Amino acid sequence: MRTLLLLLLISNLAHGTVYRWVDANGVVHYSDTAPAHARADRLTPSPGSQITIRSMTLAPASNTQTDDAAPQYQLTLLAPAADATLRDNHGRITVKAAIAPVLAKDHQLVLLIDGQAQPMAGKTLTLDNVDRGSHQLQLQIIDGQGQLLGSSDAITVHLHRQSALFTPKGS
Repeated sequence: MRTLLLLLLISNLAHGTVYRWVDANGVVHYSDTAPAHARADRLTPSPGSQITIRSMTLAPASNTQTDDAAPQYQLTLLAPAADATLRDNHGRITVKAAIAPVLAKDHQLVLLIDGQAQPMAGKTLTLDNVDRGSHQLQLQIIDGQGQLLGSSDAITVHLHRQSALFTPKGS
């Protein structure tokens, strides 16, 4: 741990001086300023701890598109709304999607719920028995080779379900 701290200080202060001292309890300290109340050893970082970073220029992206390129899909989650609170004791969440342009034959619409993929046969999917709590939803379009072609913004929804421990009065 102390070695890691020393390396972090040296890397952050490559041009400066580092001071090391031991307090009355035997704890070793490192700082970029000498303590006024204790004798400190002065450490000077070696030149080998400095890193030179070269900048590079990226070529602008090409705007040309070939005829066999995948279409640029626009995906939107129509329902439920972002940050919606849903109340369903059966744990149902109905998801509605909007897609433009129409899906190509070998492309598939997938709903991610908390990172788990659920294939969608159409533009609507009802999930059953979803656990209570907050869940993240996102739409994705996947081609026949499993490549991601487009995705919607991720949203969070909150599902409330009656507890299995709850018993109505009079039962």
